[in-house]
Amino acid sequence: MVVTSPPQLDPSNPPNPQFRETLFREIGFFLSSLRGCFISAGADAGVTGSDIDVVFSTTRYTHSISPCYGGSGSPAILTGRGVVCAMEAALDFLQSGDTLKGKIVLSQGAGSVATSVVETLLAKGVQRVIVANRTAPSLNRLKEYLVATHCDVDRVEFRVYSDLESLFATECDILSPNAVGSVLTPATISAIKAKIVCGAANSQLTDPKDEVLMRDRGVTYVPDFVCNRMGIVNCANEQFGVLGMNDPAIIRHFDPLWENGIFQTTQRTLKNALTDHTTAGDAALRDAVSLCKQPHPMFPGRGRHIRELLISERWDTKPPLGE
Repeated sequence: MVVTSPPQLDPSNPPNPQFRETLFREIGFFLSSLRGCFISAGADAGVTGSDIDVVFSTTRYTHSISPCYGGSGSPAILTGRGVVCAMEAALDFLQSGDTLKGKIVLSQGAGSVATSVVETLLAKGVQRVIVANRTAPSLNRLKEYLVATHCDVDRVEFRVYSDLESLFATECDILSPNAVGSVLTPATISAIKAKIVCGAANSQLTDPKDEVLMRDRGVTYVPDFVCNRMGIVNCANEQFGVLGMNDPAIIRHFDPLWENGIFQTTQRTLKNALTDHTTAGDAALRDAVSLCKQPHPMFPGRGRHIRELLISERWDTKPPLGE
């Protein structure tokens, strides 16, 4: 496949809908060319469910497709619930029996996952949720949703912020980064007042080594890929059928008694970090690498076999599918 330089896009002048549709169709062709050794996830920051449906029009190797096409839709609700489950695990780890009741949680971000986090926290009885975003429209949409779903909006503070250092200096029990990544820097870490950092944003640390700064300040950090995994769980399970929100294969991940659930995985990560005198990120990564080495129970080595075939057929020299 011949790779050409992508067009330079002007952020102040977003591409028209026709260009966007063409772009996501081409992504689908690209995924098909990989023959299944890579399967894309669903909607995320800047990518909508409609975009994923366009990808699906040219490939079968994508997930979180809209229900009207037989998919499971957005995994945002499940992702948010998983983050809150990890918060409970971290609280219990620090103070046995402690719960979210009466706590103050700061959510940086007001998107779809943050909405689920806020809604779940309110149901868990937190004292207050502070939802902060750089712009007001997302906050207004979140407020309208909470009112429409009869949530206790009086326990929610909506805040527009300009800089992360001032925001992270807010007095709260838990800081939850739920927007884009790279928000935990030496400068922002030094401002954190919370005892726990647990959020859905990917790659929150600009440098993984900076987690030591949080540890030295007595801040417990739950690595993002430990607590935000429900999006991928939802994607992975979609190929086996969709049972809805009460799917046993889904809800067991929220069970604090299941050894592979979010609660116990979070606690195991924090305990290993403490025992081994390392960071939670290092402990979680070590477990992840170990699990990745386990062969697929039905098709061991399948991905490797496909990659070897693509290399032998000079995949990189072939024209893109769809041309």
